[in-house]
Amino acid sequence: EICAGGNATFTVAGTSVPAIIYQWQVSTDGGTNWANVSGANAASLTLNGVITALSGNRYRCLLSNATCTTPAVSNTGILTVRATPTISLTQAPVLSSLLPGQTTTLTATPSASTGGTFSTTWTYNLNPLTVTGNTYTVDVEHTGSYQVGVRETWISGLFCSALSAPITIDAGVSSRLFIFPTPNDGNFTVSYYNNGGTATQRSLVIFDSRGSQ
Repeated sequence: EICAGGNATFTVAGTSVPAIIYQWQVSTDGGTNWANVSGANAASLTLNGVITALSGNRYRCLLSNATCTTPAVSNTGILTVRATPTISLTQAPVLSSLLPGQTTTLTATPSASTGGTFSTTWTYNLNPLTVTGNTYTVDVEHTGSYQVGVRETWISGLFCSALSAPITIDAGVSSRLFIFPTPNDGNFTVSYYNNGGTATQRSLVIFDSRGSQ
């Protein structure tokens, strides 16, 4: 059992003097008919970059030697190929940088389950992020790089996983002072861009509509 795109190896063990002659065979109809695999004449057979269309194929090996030409037939191995899930991460509205009061919503869209147990994980600046559901709203105080992963786990313990492309959201540079929301009930946020970071301090003096500080 393997995820699509991986490499599967079957190995047979035999003893003989003189040397063993190997011939691997494949059946695509449940073991009714068998065909030789061209060039598969070693103790191991490796299938590179397997695809889901190969799932269910059966493989066996015929072992003989120059003296005993009637082959001994190995037991059969069955190949199971699990589809690798996919996931995309999009944002709306599409904003590469945010100003205070603006938000953008990230949406993860995983592919459908193919029979295993599905799970998704989010990261924010490569650190785990707890998200309920498939959407997350980003404001100017949470800029950075976001990415989401998907995993489909099978009863055998095999899991197939994938990552979305990351989305990076920055804070927009502005010389304006932002007060939001407007109108408000007396509770509001005052925000400005400070290119000096936490190493600098600034003072804000606020007056109400009557001129009171």
